[in-house]
Amino acid sequence: MEPILPPGGVVAYEPHALDRMVELGITRDDIRATLERPDHVRPARDRPPTDPCNIYLRSIGLRRCKVYVRIDSEPMMVATVAWHGE
Repeated sequence: MEPILPPGGVVAYEPHALDRMVELGITRDDIRATLERPDHVRPARDRPPTDPCNIYLRSIGLRRCKVYVRIDSEPMMVATVAWHGE
């Protein structure tokens, strides 16, 4: 898949996303790697229509990083993060 976030591109984080990153041990480098070269991108079907996001997934070690990004945000706005399947 082509890079989504260009090298050096700006990523912004909502406070909730930063809290989840600390809670789950997901780093900014993990987020950047996921957004630069995702394994898969899909719409987030579990979000309300007033708050649409895309989900970016990337394998990091034995886990899959799951990053929710607000659609059409500039810079890319990370709404929340998770380890897929956990």
